[in-house]
Amino acid sequence: MQSFLPEEYEVPKEESSFLNKFPEGITTLRVLSPVTTGFRYWNIEGKPVYSKNEFTVVPADADLEKDGGFNPQYMWIFAAWHYEDNRIKVVQVSQKTVMAQITDIYNTKEWGDPSKYDLKIQKTGNSMNDTKYGVQPKPHSELLPEITTAMKEATIKLENTFTDERVIEANQLPAATQPTVEIDPVQELGAPTKEELQETVDNLPFK
Repeated sequence: MQSFLPEEYEVPKEESSFLNKFPEGITTLRVLSPVTTGFRYWNIEGKPVYSKNEFTVVPADADLEKDGGFNPQYMWIFAAWHYEDNRIKVVQVSQKTVMAQITDIYNTKEWGDPSKYDLKIQKTGNSMNDTKYGVQPKPHSELLPEITTAMKEATIKLENTFTDERVIEANQLPAATQPTVEIDPVQELGAPTKEELQETVDNLPFK
């Protein structure tokens, strides 16, 4: 009798438009755009809602039971090549520890603009209490041919994050390769203070 599945069969990876969580271990990115900033909260349907500006009132659809109440997150948004998935994605960073490490690397004369090298982001832990992120730059290098090709075949509109329109328009790629990424919000769920926001904006990298 023929076996139920072929030898060495693997379930295909889901081609999600969002990277909702960094997997434990290493994720490698090459930044492809400047940073856009915004805010995000989760509604009662469990979906993220985005705004370019800080929320001044509690929206009617906000999930007040999640994370102890209404805690909109300040975030970075930028396009990047995701090496593990071999495609362009739009990264959303809400962790201040990740922001701070990338900013430090960017402000170091040895490294500078992260579009000139890869960033290796390592996640350890799986709970709010033990999750940590480390960011390391890899040596400066030219873009791989496949990255250059993908950039030519796509139009990236980060501002569409706030209008529910398509963020990446792929001119020649199949629809499955038009993605948006989000970094795991498991750590530091509260919104930063105004002072922290101003300090972050003043030191915003690759703008």
